[in-house]
Order: sequence, then C-alpha cells, then structure tokens
Amino acid sequence: MSGSKRETIQISADEYERLRNAERNLRAQVEPGRHFRNEIHAQVRDGIQSNLLEMTERQRQLAGWMQGLSGAIEQVEKRASQNLMAQQSRLAAQLEQNRNADWQNLSDYFTQTMQQVHHELVADHHLSSQRIAQLEAQSASAANSAEAKQERAGQWVVAAESLFAFLTQNYIHEFFLPGEVQQLQPVMLQARENLEMGMPEAALVSGQQSYFALSQIRLELEQRLNEWQMLSLTVWEKASQLHQQIMENQIISAVDLDGNLLKDTQPIDVDAWTQGHWSALGADVRRLLTRLEDASQPFDIRTLRRFLRTTLPRFAGELDSLVVDARVSVLNSQMRINVADLVIQALETQGFTLEAASFEQTDMRNGYTAQLVNLEGGEVRVKVVPSGSAVGENELFLDSFDKAARTKHELHQRWDEINQSLALRGLVISNQQADVAGVREARHPYRSRSAHSLPVKRTPIRE
Repeated sequence: MSGSKRETIQISADEYERLRNAERNLRAQVEPGRHFRNEIHAQVRDGIQSNLLEMTERQRQLAGWMQGLSGAIEQVEKRASQNLMAQQSRLAAQLEQNRNADWQNLSDYFTQTMQQVHHELVADHHLSSQRIAQLEAQSASAANSAEAKQERAGQWVVAAESLFAFLTQNYIHEFFLPGEVQQLQPVMLQARENLEMGMPEAALVSGQQSYFALSQIRLELEQRLNEWQMLSLTVWEKASQLHQQIMENQIISAVDLDGNLLKDTQPIDVDAWTQGHWSALGADVRRLLTRLEDASQPFDIRTLRRFLRTTLPRFAGELDSLVVDARVSVLNSQMRINVADLVIQALETQGFTLEAASFEQTDMRNGYTAQLVNLEGGEVRVKVVPSGSAVGENELFLDSFDKAARTKHELHQRWDEINQSLALRGLVISNQQADVAGVREARHPYRSRSAHSLPVKRTPIRE
C-alpha cells in the first residue's frame, strides 16, 4: 500500500512560553570593550574642542576685518560672535550629556536643540539690527552736508564688502547656503558704483541692504557649520561603535533548548549561519565610515540626520536579527537531530536498526538524514530539513520501502508510534490529513510532512 500523510508538529504551550522568556539570551551580544569606547569618545571630544577653537579664531579674524568701521556695526558683530561661541560651548556640553541616549532621543535632541539655537540667534540679531537702524536714523537727521552723507554711505559699503570677503574666504558657503552669498554681489557692486558717482543716498540703501543680509547669512553659516560638525562627529562615533560591535559578534555563544547561554560549547559563526549577511552588514557600515572620514565628499546635514534617525538604527536592528537568526538556526539544527532521533527510537521498537545518519554534505545548516533497515529487507529513510522563510521551520519526511506488502492498519500503526514518541517530548500533533491509495506488490513509499516552529520570527536582513 502507498500513501501520503501531512501533519503539523508544534511545541507545546509550556515549551513555547519557556523559549519566549529566553529571548533575551537569544539576543545577547558582545559589547565593545570600555577601552575602545573611551578611545572613540576621546577623539570626538578632541574634534569638538578643535571646532570650538576654529570658531574662536574666525571671530577674532572677523573683529580684525570690522575694525575701523562704525562702532555700532562692530558692536553688533561682536555680540553675535559672543552668542555663537556661547551656543557652541552649550551644545558641546549637552552632547556629552546625551551621548548614551538611544537613537530616537539622540536624533530628537539634535533637531530640537538646533531649532532652539537658530531661534535665539535670529531673535538677538534682529534686536541688534533694530538698534543700528535707530542709531542710523539719528545720524541721518544730523548729517546735512554732502560730505557727511558720502562718509556715512561709504562706511556701509565698506562694511558690506568686508563682510562679503570674510564669508567667501572663511566658509564653504556654497555647501551650506548655495547661491545666497553670491547673489548679493551685484547689489554691492551697484552700491560701490553709486558711491563713486556721488549718489550717497542710493549707495547707503544698497550698502545697508547688503550688510544686513550678509550679517544674517553669517549667523546661518555658523549655525549650520556647527550643526554639521556636531552631527558628523556623532554619526562617526555611533557608526564606529556599531562597526566594532559587529566585529565583536562574528563569533557568539550558543544557547540550549531552554534558552540558556552555553559558554563551554562550540561557538557560533554568525556569518556562516546567516549565509554571509554578517559580512555584508559589516561592509555597509565600513563604507559609511569611509565616506564620513573622506573630507572631499562630505555628507550634507539632511543626510547626516537621516543616518542618525534611520540608517544606523536599521543597521543595529539587522545585527540584532542576525544574532537571533544564527542562534535559532543552530537550535533548529540540533532539533533536526532530536526529531530524527525520536523517530529512530520509535522505528527501533518496530524492528528497524540504524544503518547511517548524517547532515547533508556534513553541513549542519542542511537537512539531517537517517537510514534504517530491518531483517526482512525493508528500509526506512528519515529526513528532517529546514523549510519555509520563517526561522524555526523544519519538515519531517519519512519514506518506507517494505519488501512485503503492508496493510493500511500496519502503516497507520507505524506512524502512530512515531507520533506518540514525538508527543511524549513536548511536540503537539495537529492538522492531521491523510490520503491513502491502492495496494501494490512493489515497494510502497510512505511520506509524512510536518512543520516544527520556534517562537522567533525572522526579520528581513535586506529590503
């Protein structure tokens, strides 16, 4: 008699709950050592300090450029410089306090803090500009002669030209504010032309317009440069730590069927058990680090924000999934042996003897096959193979080749004894289906298929 039967095998509710509670051990990772973390953070602190010194030097140079101009103009730029440096120091201190925050909180910190800084700087600069306007209104009422008007207009034109030259020489303004500095050059040229043609009123308007716009742009450039530097250092630090963590977790401890970490057994090669996905993840993070360290190809602020908010957390989540997948795959491999052994024990009570058993191609990631024979010349092949896209799925195939014809009752009895053996070990039989065909004189194949699922779901490694 030949036929086919399909049954679903699942672990019992108690076994399921036990493994679910052990999920923390399935996710356990080796953290980068304290020495490495301290070394990376020391480099970040050095970078922040270097950026602060560069900002201080820019403000000193600006004071030199502005020297000799209107006292009110000098005071406005000096105050703005002081505010910028205070904000930089405050941001550095806050970043130190938030360095261990999770991905979401760290990203939110940058967004909220930079918005607050921008608002404060703009508000203060607006008040300073209003004070200048009031002073200029008073000066205009007192300046009656043509020479006085020419002198006042000349001061504003020179101030705008000086600030324009300072911005073009000290900032990568096209990277942060493309086109905004250069678009003011025609206005300044017109102001200079009006001044030389003896039209101080027109020159004054164009000069003031150019200066106030350039002064605002300077604040924007400093604020964006500051944010870009802070983001670059933070993303680099987090990516470096993540890359080190990936390297530390190529080889991890196995777990037993109770979810306990096994320190004294053969460790798990995560790359081998995830078909090379560990190597691919490490290469992705290494490429990101290489680009971050390449000054000739800087990432813009929006891209750095995306790295911090989504890319790096996704990489960290993939590492977590790889560690779980590797451990569960090893568990599945052991369970393939266990299920096959239970079937073998049941068949031995029916007169069969184990002849050979091994993993396909001696690779524990593959199916496990056992071959049994009896004195009558009958043969049974037991095969337990990984199956499906979800982690934890195994399928059991049982092929019976009997010399003598077996009745339907005998074949069912054989399978019932196997079911009982599996059930006694905490495996629940369900969804039974059967379809039995007619009798034959030759060998009679008898195949059963079952699924054995662990309570761990697979997370896609690549989209």
